[in-house]
Amino acid sequence: MRVLCCLLNYKTADMTAKALDALLPEVRRIPGCQVMLVDNDSQDGSFEKLSARVKEIGAGDVVEVVASGHNGGYGYGNNIALRRGLALAEPPEYFYLLNSDAFIEGTTLSTLIDYLDHHPQVGMAGGYIHGVDGEPHSGAFRYPTLWSEIEGSMRLGVVSKVLRKHVVPLSPPTHNTEDIDWVPGASMVIRRSVLEKVGLFDETFFLYYEETDLCHRAKKAGYKVAFVRDASVAHISGASTGVKNLKKLPARFTSSLLPQAPRPPLPVGGQRRLRRRPRQLPAAPAPARQERPRLRGRLRRLRRALHQTSLSAWWSSSSSLPLNTSAGCLR
Repeated sequence: MRVLCCLLNYKTADMTAKALDALLPEVRRIPGCQVMLVDNDSQDGSFEKLSARVKEIGAGDVVEVVASGHNGGYGYGNNIALRRGLALAEPPEYFYLLNSDAFIEGTTLSTLIDYLDHHPQVGMAGGYIHGVDGEPHSGAFRYPTLWSEIEGSMRLGVVSKVLRKHVVPLSPPTHNTEDIDWVPGASMVIRRSVLEKVGLFDETFFLYYEETDLCHRAKKAGYKVAFVRDASVAHISGASTGVKNLKKLPARFTSSLLPQAPRPPLPVGGQRRLRRRPRQLPAAPAPARQERPRLRGRLRRLRRALHQTSLSAWWSSSSSLPLNTSAGCLR
């Protein structure tokens, strides 16, 4: 086998079917190319729907639909296809990973395969990714570091300028390059020898960063990671994961960092209260200095009383002193 395409589905059967439709012309064009479509335990009828779709379009000769039986995450689902491919009598030379919300354009797969054929030092490669509206997406990245986390958390102009060499998402390169650290798994070709040398995806990563880890292991093993500009893919960002509008990697890593949409005003009388109230500025506390003159005055009067009378006399006359401990004046 020449190429095994791994297409992972999770509760997006209709969109996965469209991704398959866009991929099939390339699969038919490349000799020895097959597709393994893995349903990652969607439990919503996706497996049956996709199996019927493959039969309907007459693609059973090049597409196999597999049920994972358990949703172990992105790496787990893709590893099912990778393991099956490696176990074949004639394992594929290349594996192509494609998201269910990514749609290849033109000869994208052929372009990636051709690049790896002519660059044996490259173990993994991705291409140009853009939204369905044509807006460029990040398709090449640096490794995350402490400095990149600081920049991503602060997002302050002067800080980003100083730490610009540590920003994780790179501007989309305008040409082919191997001067990158990793490419996203939305559209990625992996050489079989890489998997044989460094292993499969680390399944302790449930979602996100599993491709970062695999690229890192490949580079440590001596391979390069490439960005191929002419290999174009349209991507509906977040459609397969439910996380959308991601511009920075920290936000991509955890949805809790995503900006929250404006919330409606609190309901009134008898309606269910919202779980989260709109943020209100706390009332400014009274300056502590306003209490000091009153406190000093009471202390002076107390001191004069102590000097003017004996301790016992002061004790017996304490009710007449301007001391109101119950009101918390002395604290």
